[in-house]
Amino acid sequence: MNLSELVYESGKLSKIAAFTNGGGICGLLFSFEGMAFYSTVSSDTDEIAIQEFVPSSHKETKYPNRLNACIGKKLIWAWTLENQQGYSNGLRLEFEDSLVFDFIAVASDLKIFDAQEI
Repeated sequence: MNLSELVYESGKLSKIAAFTNGGGICGLLFSFEGMAFYSTVSSDTDEIAIQEFVPSSHKETKYPNRLNACIGKKLIWAWTLENQQGYSNGLRLEFEDSLVFDFIAVASDLKIFDAQEI
């Protein structure tokens, strides 16, 4: 699954679910009309990984309510973010109505940032 598929084939977001593996949030499941994907932190590299399934060791947990604003919105842009050391440790998603969020891998957790224009 690549970013083009996510943006052009996903449709509107219908559900978000967050997961943990004992620490903080380690992954988010984004369910759209046309597909679903799981954004998580690779345990081997601490980089962002996009996959089609939630590992059985990950357990559902709460996520920031601000993400609920994306429900019913289409994904219109997606970026991968690379740090100064060459690691792909971030994902930026922009939904309709200029809702922009960054998901950054920090150690084994996925940190969530509201990245609105000022």
